[in-house]
Amino acid sequence: MQKKKQEKAELGTKYTLFDKELYIRYMDKVEYEDRCVYGTTHSELGKMYIDIATKDENGNKLSKDVIETTLRHELYHVIFDSLYFNETENETLVEWLAKTTLILNKQGLKI
Repeated sequence: MQKKKQEKAELGTKYTLFDKELYIRYMDKVEYEDRCVYGTTHSELGKMYIDIATKDENGNKLSKDVIETTLRHELYHVIFDSLYFNETENETLVEWLAKTTLILNKQGLKI
């Protein structure tokens, strides 16, 4: 999983994925390797976390589409990591899946 810095956030919304606790947290700013990013994944003490930024590095609010695509992107990383699928570092594949599922969702297919 990825290392990152973050602003203080609540524990987040809890889900269960493959018998593990998954928390999704939304915060103004998310950092990874000393730079602002839209989202990250990591684990602590057997719990998985997805942190999603709601604002860009300049403090401007991110659009709903950007936030939803970022959430899907990070979910695919968690799914791939949980299944030990070797494509977890394939950012092109992860981003393509995230954008594709958002497009299908907007057409009424709930993914």
